[in-house]
Amino acid sequence: MVTSHVHPLSITYISQFNSLIQPPSLHISSEPHFFTLSVRNLQAGCRLQDMRVLVILVVTVLSLSSVTGSGAEKKKLQIGIKKRVDNCPIKSRKGDVLNMHYTGKLEDGAEFDSSVSRDRPFTFTLGTGQVIKGWDQGLLGMCEGEKRKLVIPAELGYGDRGAPPKIPGGATLIFEVELLSIERRDNFQKRSRSCSSIGWRESVLR
Repeated sequence: MVTSHVHPLSITYISQFNSLIQPPSLHISSEPHFFTLSVRNLQAGCRLQDMRVLVILVVTVLSLSSVTGSGAEKKKLQIGIKKRVDNCPIKSRKGDVLNMHYTGKLEDGAEFDSSVSRDRPFTFTLGTGQVIKGWDQGLLGMCEGEKRKLVIPAELGYGDRGAPPKIPGGATLIFEVELLSIERRDNFQKRSRSCSSIGWRESVLR
């Protein structure tokens, strides 16, 4: 009888026998003893383990992507109608000259600008980049006399830089606006041309 010695537990793979063999020191007999576990069963077990690892990886990636997606989701422009107008012959569109009253505030209620307090309407051309994107988008389709509330995310406002010192970077802007009048571009140009022709006639007559 061979005295068994303590060896590190190990399993040796022998491909030509298509099976597994244990070191003889783990047994009473000096002859090697073969496991009944075949290589095919071992491969199946490895495939099962690989599938489990793959499932865990997929679940982890999906979880991370959902978190990243929600974090990267951009805020949208919010438009609220505070006063509707029944008689609305024309609505604002790109290229119109708008005369507006407005009051701008931050989310904490701090007011940063107002044309109302100055009693001087603000005039600009819609859709030409003269104002922030939130205005160019939020004032489309508006009637004369209509009032709106615009909640403008930083991406459509002053961005990460802000407009110091009153508007910090990344600030959401809240505007209450009133459209006083619309100057349609073609009508505005016609009126400008007629005014210039009148001036020319007056200069000629003098």
